[in-house]
Amino acid sequence: LDGLDDALVVFDGATDPDALNRWLPARARVLVTTTVPDFEVIGATLPVPAFSESEAVAFLRTRSGRDVAMTDVARELGGLPLALAQAGGVIRTSGVAEYLDRLPRTPPLERDPGEDHSPCVEDTTIAALRAVAARDSRASAVAEVLAVL
Repeated sequence: LDGLDDALVVFDGATDPDALNRWLPARARVLVTTTVPDFEVIGATLPVPAFSESEAVAFLRTRSGRDVAMTDVARELGGLPLALAQAGGVIRTSGVAEYLDRLPRTPPLERDPGEDHSPCVEDTTIAALRAVAARDSRASAVAEVLAVL
């Protein structure tokens, strides 16, 4: 990745800036999502608060291109921007009811004391992968490999 000036590398849910630092490419653009406040040691930070319910509903309608009731989805995802963005993409192709059916209800991930996070980003990612698998099993396999990379 060091040779790709136009690459974007996303590290979602990072918890340790020291561990992440060795994976940062020299020239690519990097986006790190985290709930841990110590990441200013590796770059500029920008707090992104959760959306209010009305903001989340408006965002979902815009992102999905559907003017339907989105309150249940907004509540389920807790206003988290990344989860809402992923949900909007899935809802655009499959609809709200099918999205909610695909959304797993996972137990919360283990977390360090004082770290705050919601399982809904994980749930939304799983729902998106299920939507991909429903369309093409080969695409699902590629998505799983890319998620590990």
